[in-house]
Amino acid sequence: MSCRVLFECIKGFNQAAAQAVANAIVAFARECRATTVVFEHLKGWRPKGPRLNLRQKFNRWLHRMLARKVTSQCEEQVSKWLT
Repeated sequence: MSCRVLFECIKGFNQAAAQAVANAIVAFARECRATTVVFEHLKGWRPKGPRLNLRQKFNRWLHRMLARKVTSQCEEQVSKWLT
């Protein structure tokens, strides 16, 4: 398996994980009638990795993807509520 194929496979897993977590966050926020979602306390959610710098890069990238997905889903929900 080449590095590119492996990278694409891992990228797909990360996107699926971010989508599933974003769906759960938005569903929980809707259930609790939350008006704000804050991402400051995700420090405890850390996947394990072989080296510290790789874990840090992975966490920053996945955190940004998760924040973007939740933001877009919340914006969709608000636009649906207003119409």
